[in-house]
Amino acid sequence: MPDVKGETLGKLATPLGYDGTDVRPFRIDIDGTLQVKVGTSALPEGGATLAGQTIISDAVLKLTGYALDDVLGATSSSEGAAGTRVVTYSGPLLTASWVITAISAWNTSGANDQIILGFQVGAKRYPITNAMSPIKYQLVAWTGASLILPGTDVYAEYRGCGLDDVIRLRVVGHKRSL
Repeated sequence: MPDVKGETLGKLATPLGYDGTDVRPFRIDIDGTLQVKVGTSALPEGGATLAGQTIISDAVLKLTGYALDDVLGATSSSEGAAGTRVVTYSGPLLTASWVITAISAWNTSGANDQIILGFQVGAKRYPITNAMSPIKYQLVAWTGASLILPGTDVYAEYRGCGLDDVIRLRVVGHKRSL
C-alpha cells in the first residue's frame, strides 16, 4: 500500500480509501452524504433494510411489550351547549394496555374558566392537572408516563364553555400487549 499521510484537523483534507490496488477519494453528493457503491446483493432492492427493520421491531416487542408501530396520537373534539363539557378518549381494549406519555386539551373557539385533564374509571374521575382561565387556543398539557389498563379512559373537563365552542383533546402514548 502506498504511503499516504492525512492533514491535521481544521484544515481542508480529502478523505481517501484504499481498494487493494489504488488510493481513491471518498465521494460526497451535493447534500453532503457519503456515496457508497454496492456491487451485488442477493436481496431485492431495499430488502436488507426491510429485513433489518423486521428483526429490530420483533426484538423490541419481545423485550418491552411495545410494538414500534403501535403509537397513540389521536385527537377527539366536541361542539355543543354552554357550561361544563367533557371530552373522553376511550381507553385500551381487553387485550392491551397503554402507556400514556402526553395529554393536551384546548378550546379553539374561546376562553374557559378551567380545563382539567385526567383518567376516568367508570364514573370516577382522577384529575392529574388543570389550568385556570385558559384563553382561546391555550394548550393545557400533561407529560409523564402512566400505564392505563382496560376500562380506563382519558378525559378533559372544560368548565365555562360558550355555546358551540369547539374543544379538543389529544392523547399520545404507546400500546402494549397484556
